[in-house]
Amino acid sequence: MLGQRAACFDGAFDRAHTRATVALRAATVTRRSNSIGSADIVIAVPVQNEIDRIDACMLALSNQCGHSLNIEALFLVNNSVDGTAERLCRQLDALPIAATVIDVDLPAAERSAGRARWLANHAALDLMHVDCGVLFMTDADSRVPPEWVARYTHLLKNGWDAVAGSVNISPDDCDQIVPSLDQRNNLEGQYTVLIDELESLIDPVPHDPWPRHFNASGANLAVNVRAIRRLPDFPSMTCGEDRALVRAMEALDMKVRHDTLTAAHTSGRLFGRAAGGMADTLRHRTHVPDSLCDERLECADRAYLRAWLRATWRRLRGKPNPAPMESLAVELGIPFAVVAAAADVDTFGASWHMLEDASPRLTRRPIAPAHLPLEIQRATELLQMVRRGVRPAWHDPQAEMSA
Repeated sequence: MLGQRAACFDGAFDRAHTRATVALRAATVTRRSNSIGSADIVIAVPVQNEIDRIDACMLALSNQCGHSLNIEALFLVNNSVDGTAERLCRQLDALPIAATVIDVDLPAAERSAGRARWLANHAALDLMHVDCGVLFMTDADSRVPPEWVARYTHLLKNGWDAVAGSVNISPDDCDQIVPSLDQRNNLEGQYTVLIDELESLIDPVPHDPWPRHFNASGANLAVNVRAIRRLPDFPSMTCGEDRALVRAMEALDMKVRHDTLTAAHTSGRLFGRAAGGMADTLRHRTHVPDSLCDERLECADRAYLRAWLRATWRRLRGKPNPAPMESLAVELGIPFAVVAAAADVDTFGASWHMLEDASPRLTRRPIAPAHLPLEIQRATELLQMVRRGVRPAWHDPQAEMSA
């Protein structure tokens, strides 16, 4: 059944790619290229008004050119008025890496970071070997390390379908971060690592072992084109398209590696180009210090139980004995029929997403910044227990989940 669905998705992706190509041709103002023709690797970079940062981005991409494969960069400049497109075009001949610049004027309804990345990704596919190419993604205000292409290409050639790398704020922008926000960011970072390790130990994933993270950013992402074509399309939305892409791949049980060794540095400015992006988040937290943490940062006990339930579902799914699934349905607070339907879904990832969406007890409840020290302490305690093979004394897991 999964094979039939994948074949259907192949047709859908081809149709989506055709729509993107038509839209791009209709909107193109300028296209300049020193393309090598059919590349092994294409790096897609959406760009808008980045005249002050594009040089650093280009330099970082140029540093990838020592790799043995053919690499090309695709800069999709959208609705820029600061001369970024002209600067890119002037620099093309001087770059040691092949590159194409496409300057487009998107209609007002489509002027978003997510839509620009959708177009950039589709445009990048036209420059590569369709069946065996690798698509890299980054942002114009980001700098990737010299080993970026080499490391991720190695992972992708050894069985992974995608690599989602970590992202740090550029040291050049740290002076924009007020001390209170910097302290909060540090506490969130500590807590995130603890929760990540806790979940990795309770529900280990063989292809994505600890150390790992649980983020997905378009500033640091690489995917096999063959894997991408199993999807109906790249997500096209105002923002959050990067997380949606990884979620869609995980729903099909594709192997996504959340790499912690090769971090990109991205802008920490408070006024950015993408609505709903990092700049908006940093600015909001500066003005509203008590705003809730990221939705992933729920209390440690709930994170533990969520991982335990996911591991339980991973163990039970596909087994004929209904009694444990009935107990699981009670703990999730959903009808057994929903659990039974999830068990019939082709992939584990999609079935778990179905349970998460259906269960009110799996609704994410982010904590407030003031609770971070206490939750860090609790997560540390839980980690120590898990490492010793001791389970917490859950008196009533169902009540705990609804607490």
